[in-house]
Amino acid sequence: MLRGLILAMLLVMLLAVGSTDLRADSIRLTGLDTVRLADIIEQNETGGQARFLTYWSPNEPFPSFGIGHFIWVPPGVAVPFEPTFPAMVRFVDARVPAPDWLRQPDLPFPWRDRSHFYQAWSSEELESLRDWLMATKPHQAAFIVQRFQSRLKTQLSELPDPVARALRQRLAPFFQFEAGVLALLDYANFKGIGANPRERYQGQGWGLLDVLQAMPNTLFDSQLSSADMLNGFVRAARSVLKQRTQLAPPEKNEQRWLEGWFQRLDGYRALEKDAS
Repeated sequence: MLRGLILAMLLVMLLAVGSTDLRADSIRLTGLDTVRLADIIEQNETGGQARFLTYWSPNEPFPSFGIGHFIWVPPGVAVPFEPTFPAMVRFVDARVPAPDWLRQPDLPFPWRDRSHFYQAWSSEELESLRDWLMATKPHQAAFIVQRFQSRLKTQLSELPDPVARALRQRLAPFFQFEAGVLALLDYANFKGIGANPRERYQGQGWGLLDVLQAMPNTLFDSQLSSADMLNGFVRAARSVLKQRTQLAPPEKNEQRWLEGWFQRLDGYRALEKDAS
């Protein structure tokens, strides 16, 4: 059982009768338990420790915040990742007002560097931010869902029609069971939607769409169980992420993260067991 929670997750795919072509703009996730989703993503990103809701890794040139480790990129820092923190603040602030200092137009980045960030750990700004992040976890999860739907639609629309059609058909089975939806949402928040030319090593990506493309055709040729679908997704994601570490610049030493990444992926299998 899912911690005694009733997951009334109704995953409605608005498909034309007899059609196998899933349109990205037809995806509707209704009744999604954002409290449960928030818990899953928070555990994967922070280990459930509140101190990691405001965190600046020594391995990154930017801090990250909230259950989804939404990044905030300092001025002058060039990274291939989208700075999601400002967008999350705007989304959640419309539902639960953010601390005043976060509501400034063209929100300025307040810290000189990582050292300055931790010197300000007990400041009114970071204390108020942590309190707000603790109080708005389901709203942050709703932002993750909204961003997933928006980015998925955009990315698919930019691909050649045959490629986009094949990917939509591969997405469809995962939207038919709750653990599949949770796995897609978590992985997309974790490693991106994919098909982003900036998020590649030697031409190879590692986002959600890259994983779906790496899955064997046989997984989609027959009516497999949801557990089989998740196992296939996890195996493909493991392969894609292992390839990423092999193609990454040696100085990044990405092999050190692989064990933790694999543990996160294996948790998707547990989601299906909990739901059964």
